[in-house]
Amino acid sequence: DRKNAQSTFKVLCYNVLAATYATGYMYPYCPLWALHWGYRSKRVLQEIMRYRADIICLQEVQVNHYKDFFLPKLSQQGFDGVFKRKTRESSRSDIDVVDGCAIFFHRSRFALREKHT
Repeated sequence: DRKNAQSTFKVLCYNVLAATYATGYMYPYCPLWALHWGYRSKRVLQEIMRYRADIICLQEVQVNHYKDFFLPKLSQQGFDGVFKRKTRESSRSDIDVVDGCAIFFHRSRFALREKHT
């Protein structure tokens, strides 16, 4: 039924495990090659797209991964997105590796009306 198809939508919530936390110390049972972002990024994207969600909520997204990977890749799939970096103080000197949350929405179904920073 067409009316029901337009009034329902699918939301996916996914923790991508920021590369800054994906260490051999934290995950000693996992091979280091499997923790590397270059390996995981493609698989994370495949997993996310497999669910065919209308809204995608991601946690532990590093700033640089949002800008350089998720935003361009998901934009190619018809999504727009917003990112909010963690607000707590970071001891890291490289601000690009601080993580936060990203929300993507399929632009054929939704539009950003307001954004608070």
